[in-house]
Amino acid sequence: MSNQAGKDKQRPDHKKYLVVQFVRNLVGVVIVVALLGWVVFGLFGPGSGTLVEVRAFMLLFLLCFVLIQCHGAVINTRRDFLRGKWVMGDPGGIEPDGVLNPWRRIAPTALPMGIAISLAVWSVLPLTGRESFRLLTIDAIAFVPLWVVTSVLIAFILPRDQVSFACALAEKSPGPVPSLSGYFLLEHVLPWGVIQGVINMGIGIKQFKWVLEGPEPAEAIAASLVAWDFGIVFGILFFFMFLASDGQVRGDVRLGRLTKKRFRRSKVGRIGVPLVAVGVIITTVVVMTAVALIMEVILAGAGLTDFSVETAVAFKTVSAMLGTLAGCGAGVWWGRRRESALVAAEERE
Repeated sequence: MSNQAGKDKQRPDHKKYLVVQFVRNLVGVVIVVALLGWVVFGLFGPGSGTLVEVRAFMLLFLLCFVLIQCHGAVINTRRDFLRGKWVMGDPGGIEPDGVLNPWRRIAPTALPMGIAISLAVWSVLPLTGRESFRLLTIDAIAFVPLWVVTSVLIAFILPRDQVSFACALAEKSPGPVPSLSGYFLLEHVLPWGVIQGVINMGIGIKQFKWVLEGPEPAEAIAASLVAWDFGIVFGILFFFMFLASDGQVRGDVRLGRLTKKRFRRSKVGRIGVPLVAVGVIITTVVVMTAVALIMEVILAGAGLTDFSVETAVAFKTVSAMLGTLAGCGAGVWWGRRRESALVAAEERE
């Protein structure tokens, strides 16, 4: 008992732990702003954007990434609690509300705030009187509202979720247990499919217009470009959706929100994190390449050689949704299996 008490004293309580999430959020916002800005206006543009392009970018980017950053903060906090990286202290009058679906936790506040801030920036941009913006200016315009709004939302959302999650684990009260199919569809595939579909549709419009109107203009989008773009998008989202769903499902297994399934003889729980990481990366590369090659064969077999911008964007959007479906499926399967094995091992000790 004294040894455990000593360990608890060394770990931050839930209030001090919030600093960790604020720092992670800052780093995450910097990365996504720099990366998406470069992809949209650097890789698929001249390093700048017109007023119309920047307004459209802000509208989609801010709305989607307000949700993504808040979801990541909730999932990371829950997973860190399971791994003993913080302990529950005095809740300070915060009552648990039994909300365990992370999307239900963030949507009532993050969604309207995301809509409000994206519309606000969209409305203000014309007032600058500028017809074009350089990449660094675009990054700055995106960074400030995204960082401020997500920081405020994390400060508002996380404390109650910490209390609710910790109490549910302690009391073993998961509430209504969803079916596996309903859980997979409503808490993983549907929200992520909509978000990733919207993001990639927006990127696709800019990307394929740049192919036709850029420094090396073309009359149509080549089938090989569409096929490899399909494979790359599928692979990238397979990777990131695997990580998101794997992280989310860990807490749900511990809560008992998923149907109990034991893997007492499985060695999956003993596989180290580095080996898992290598395996996921290799799998992603293989999947990305295989999907691209399969698409090339399918398009060639159908006699399709050129596409319009609209059709190429449709392929990219479908690829994003399919990659999300595959990544979420793999993440739920792996996370459930691995966490179940860890639970079984703990019960045997």
